[in-house]
This record gives sequence, C-alpha cells and structure tokens, in this order.
Amino acid sequence: MKVYRVDINFLSSTRDVLLSYTLFGGIAWAYRLLYGESELLKFIKDYSKNPSFLITSIFPK
Repeated sequence: MKVYRVDINFLSSTRDVLLSYTLFGGIAWAYRLLYGESELLKFIKDYSKNPSFLITSIFPK
C-alpha cells in the first residue's frame, strides 16, 4: 500500500483535533453527494471487508 501525507491548513486557529472517524465521515458524505446513497452503502460494505485506504487523526506540526 502506498503512503500519502495530506497537510490540512486551517484559516483560523482551533482547539479541536480532527479525529479519524470525523475525517472518514466527511469523505463518506462527499461520496454520497457525488454517487448517491446506494453507492455509498456499497462502498462502506466493501471498505469494511478490505479497506483500500487508512485514515489517522491529524497531528499538529
């Protein structure tokens, strides 16, 4: 599996840490908006059997 690093730069300060399940939820909602609910359910079913990517919580630099 290839490893990618994604940097997130906020426009203002925040005390909250984005957790992995929050990031995955954002990806899931975007997927649903693009492809529809039935495709999202299929994606989640497939992902739960064989994850094609992993997400961690964000860490400060």
